[in-house]
Amino acid sequence: MAKIDLKDTKAEFKKFGDRVIHRARFYLERRNINTSTSALSKSLNYELKVYDSGALGMRFEALDYFPFVEEGRKSGKQPPVSAIAKWIKIKPIRIRGAKGRFVSKTEANINSAAFGIAKSIGDYGIKPTFFFRDAFAMHYKRLKPEIIEAYANDSAKFLKRLLMDNKLQLNQMLKK
Repeated sequence: MAKIDLKDTKAEFKKFGDRVIHRARFYLERRNINTSTSALSKSLNYELKVYDSGALGMRFEALDYFPFVEEGRKSGKQPPVSAIAKWIKIKPIRIRGAKGRFVSKTEANINSAAFGIAKSIGDYGIKPTFFFRDAFAMHYKRLKPEIIEAYANDSAKFLKRLLMDNKLQLNQMLKK
């Protein structure tokens, strides 16, 4: 039996994935989040899988701290100080001491600043940005007509090929 080729449908899903990622990166930058999370922006990606049954699966991927940027964090629970310290080491952040003056990035100063940031997050939380949710929703609304048309084209090609195969088999049977 012939296998359905979802070339057009797959292409539409790829366009959808590209558009969502592009818009999410735009929102990250526009909402002034990108300055501290350019790694997050670069990590945004998707995976499109076509199964033998003809079903398609799409999964979006990002760095592990994506949910905290997207959905924020409620106050009450302090994040790990080690994660904040790691972030401070990577980012071009200047640390201020107790008197408000800039100090060098020593291990003690980094840990002190990380503790202060973690405590503030624990006390006040982090506001959600919904950069990905908004990007996904925007393009999901536009997806339906394009996918329906692409799937209809793929199905028509499949049925045409299937009918041609059956016609050839029928002709061969009649010749015998």
